[in-house]
Amino acid sequence: MGVATRGVKYKFSSGEKVLCYEPDPTKAKVLYESKVLDLAVGRDERGRKVPEYLIHFFGWNSSWDRCVKEEFILSFTEENRQLQARLAHEAALVLRSRGRSRGLKLPPFAREEEGAAPHSSSESSDSSEDEGEVGELRIPPPLRRELEEDARRVRNKAVGLPCTPCVSAILEDFVTRQDSQERLVVEAMEGLRVYFDFALHPLLLYPQEKRDLPREGGPRKRKRGSGDPKTSPPSLEYGAPHLLRLFVRLPDLLPRMGLSSRKLRALHAILHSFLQFLCDERERLFPK
Repeated sequence: MGVATRGVKYKFSSGEKVLCYEPDPTKAKVLYESKVLDLAVGRDERGRKVPEYLIHFFGWNSSWDRCVKEEFILSFTEENRQLQARLAHEAALVLRSRGRSRGLKLPPFAREEEGAAPHSSSESSDSSEDEGEVGELRIPPPLRRELEEDARRVRNKAVGLPCTPCVSAILEDFVTRQDSQERLVVEAMEGLRVYFDFALHPLLLYPQEKRDLPREGGPRKRKRGSGDPKTSPPSLEYGAPHLLRLFVRLPDLLPRMGLSSRKLRALHAILHSFLQFLCDERERLFPK
């Protein structure tokens, strides 16, 4: 039942577990398990009071908390959970189809399953349309070697989960190390987390890794506890090697984010800084 306060009627209450859409329209339309931290009052285009909610995304640091409008929130029901799974699947299919539509070569970790030729992250894209404004997103040679080591590790044994540090912790570590934690830096790391969470299973795993997952292909089950969701997102389970695989896909994703040339150049610079961070910290972040 909704509550009314400050002259505004609220459908959801503080402390309630909900599902929240990704609030950034330039990113994938996916749902996250979340919690209402507080009720707020916003204004619509006519200046009228409307309900807003301060949302905490489960598994995310509080720095990612967002104030969103009511239409972004769904009740935590089994029906909406099924919608959450369907949207994640559809978003991953869109990523896969975009790569194929441009004739991109798939990265090595998808080659065995798809039968495609290997893709070298250090080489220029086959298409010249990405050149010019932002240039190439180059993976430094030490990180390319980490990708090769990653492939060898997967062939020899399954990756133990959860990884330490996890993707979420790595992204947050990068943000806190910046001299000026600009909004675009936070948004860039948030975007990486979003793409990683829904792209991991269909796009970033070797076939043998997929076979090791539960039948439903979902995240690893977590112990029940103090309000935590029953499953954890991939960004809390996997580490630097799987995050690095995402960068093989990014050259196709960046031009499609709907950003201005100025913001795209700024984002490109941030991603290069993040790759350098991974390179500088590789002894700590990557398994030996």
